[in-house]
Amino acid sequence: MGRHSINTSFTLIAVFAALLLTSGVPMKAQTRITAFPNARAGRQGRPARRVSDQRLRPEQDSGGFVQIAGNLKQISVGADGTVWGVNSAQQIYTYDFNQSTWVSVPGLLTQVAVGNATSVWGINSAGQVYQYNFNAQTWAKVPGSLTQIAVGSDGDVWGINGSGSVYHYVGGSAVWQNISGIALMAIAVGNDGNVWGLDMSGTANQYIPTSGSFFSAPTSVAFNNISVAPDGTVWATPNNGVPYYWDIAEQNLIPVSTATLSNVFTGAGYNSWGINSANEAFSFDPQTSTWQDAGLQFASIAAVQNGSVWALDANGNIFQSSNAFADTGSFFSVTGVNLTQVTAAYDGSLWGIDSSGSPWWFDPPLQQWYYFLSSGNYNPGLVQISAGPDANVWGVDAGGNIYVFDVQNQTFDQVSGSLSNIQVGQGGDVWGVNSAGSVYAYDSDADVWDPAPGATLKTIAVGADGSTWGLNSSDSVYAYNFAAGVFANVPGSLKQISIGTVDSVWGVNSTGGIYLYNPNAQTWTNVPGALSQVSVGFDSSVWGLNATNQIYQYSPATIWNNIPGILTHISVGSAGVVWGVNSADVVYSFGY
Repeated sequence: MGRHSINTSFTLIAVFAALLLTSGVPMKAQTRITAFPNARAGRQGRPARRVSDQRLRPEQDSGGFVQIAGNLKQISVGADGTVWGVNSAQQIYTYDFNQSTWVSVPGLLTQVAVGNATSVWGINSAGQVYQYNFNAQTWAKVPGSLTQIAVGSDGDVWGINGSGSVYHYVGGSAVWQNISGIALMAIAVGNDGNVWGLDMSGTANQYIPTSGSFFSAPTSVAFNNISVAPDGTVWATPNNGVPYYWDIAEQNLIPVSTATLSNVFTGAGYNSWGINSANEAFSFDPQTSTWQDAGLQFASIAAVQNGSVWALDANGNIFQSSNAFADTGSFFSVTGVNLTQVTAAYDGSLWGIDSSGSPWWFDPPLQQWYYFLSSGNYNPGLVQISAGPDANVWGVDAGGNIYVFDVQNQTFDQVSGSLSNIQVGQGGDVWGVNSAGSVYAYDSDADVWDPAPGATLKTIAVGADGSTWGLNSSDSVYAYNFAAGVFANVPGSLKQISIGTVDSVWGVNSTGGIYLYNPNAQTWTNVPGALSQVSVGFDSSVWGLNATNQIYQYSPATIWNNIPGILTHISVGSAGVVWGVNSADVVYSFGY
């Protein structure tokens, strides 16, 4: 019983563990360690992520690091490779890749934080907060005072003040929202669904956006450093101790005792680095699940989602990895298993089922696929699967039997009831429809399915805030009225529906027309374009496929942006968590 891993063929964005040293790079006198014992039994599978050669930039095809002219005290790199830094005089610079030089930016900062090419923030010596305005080419002062700031790949901004109070910047209203109930000494942001912090005792805490609160991870280890990537990879380390990664399926922090590190830096599961107290650099090799001594000495490292790596040594000298890195804004195949259906959650979770109905999960830190059996040690044979965050995963088989993932035993357990369609909201709500069209909501406290009268439905959709909508066999639309306890008809006709929250209900009709529900006017607004499928994340990010399986990303400014690729199914957990499959059941992940 439990989960089972597979070995996969792979091509990494860069093979970080075999660095070729170039002139100017700080070398260690010691012999480079080339192998470590496996961290955990069954974890020696190869990485599953693969980037085709066409995605790699040919000018970055040699191994190692090269020194970049200049000197910095702090450096920050966005998920798309955008690079900013500040020097010891608090002067600000951004790197121009076309000219291969640093460009001075007016202003003085002690810290700069980059989410992507359009989201750059900073703090000065007085704790004043600034956001860079690219249109005006200047810094705009933002009210508030912080000692630390962090920006996710999607531009999500968080900060901590001198007393450890935690703030989340709400861009739409341009205000800082205080997150009560916790004080942090460190915060790390992958995107709006992946925010972690260390409290004053060093306990790792995960932010749950649907509840607006931080919750501590189940470990007694006191950490002094934590790093989070957009793909859900989380690494933390105690002071000069064994690093731990977050296992989404086990909902626990797992040690990898192949190195002793004081700091960790992750941009993705395939791009994680660390340094020890002697500034010796290590890279994590997902193929062997070990930390590999890189034979280099760095004081700080910035590793990002596109595979690039920048570093500073103790003297402020700047280094860039010359390993190949990926173009951003593209889908990349994730090899190792073929899936007919995938379901993504905002915390980076990706679950799916193959043609035999076996449920699979992709582990971001280890870049490995795992399949799961039932508690009776057989393939549950699922025909549909739906996942929320925190390993809240449900499925149904062809006979209507219902299965739920058991975190403790790592199995899919059958539960009472019969459903033909099941949906898990990003807030944890679970709803289902049986073969007769009757609708049920799962009551986790009583462990029963409560009937939801008012409509006979064929499919259902659940939002992160609990909003629940459905369609009947005639494509009529229904929304659940929680006050009345019944489904109520909403004028309109849709073939498919997807929900982020009550303010982000999207659907497509039989002719491909796209509609967004206006809850204030209680009417549907037609959105230009034509789609056959739409998927909405918990943060109201919207993606869709048209009748020819072309991929589109919604932007209020440009409406629909065509993204290269062909998919037959797409699932959106958040702006930073987008997955899909094509007609050959190949799995793809979107990278910023």
